[in-house]
Amino acid sequence: MQMEVMKNLIASSDIEKELLKNLNTIFADSDYEILRIRINNNKKKNIQIMIDHKRKNIDINDCANYSRKISNYLENNNLILDEFDLEISSPGLDRPLTRLKDFLKYRGDMVSITEINADNKKIKHKGKLAQVTQNNIFIDQNNDLVSIKFSKICSAKLLI
Repeated sequence: MQMEVMKNLIASSDIEKELLKNLNTIFADSDYEILRIRINNNKKKNIQIMIDHKRKNIDINDCANYSRKISNYLENNNLILDEFDLEISSPGLDRPLTRLKDFLKYRGDMVSITEINADNKKIKHKGKLAQVTQNNIFIDQNNDLVSIKFSKICSAKLLI
């Protein structure tokens, strides 16, 4: 279940999950990874893919390189039938936390977490990421420890 929860933070809609599954083949033999996929449907589909590297910061050349690879892959495999704009970006300073390793890496840093409660309402938490377990994270909000289940998190990012 832990892995499925993390996939939901990387790609939430069915089409985003399908893209993730297909596009991961492009990244398979590299130190690059997909950090997040978002698709916005306006007049023209906008596909936003955030990439990361295991040991270095993403630069403009990385984005351009993967923009070409992903664009070619999408067109050659007819994965998106509508016209679309493709944006490839780096995580930036207020990077999203989408994988367990992100939460572990940024323990001690300030984060913003949005969770969905039992009534399907969004609750925002801001504080220091104090602890990470297999199923929960703990946010220190002025010395008050708040526990949040991974399965309830709908978005998470670093605060700068």
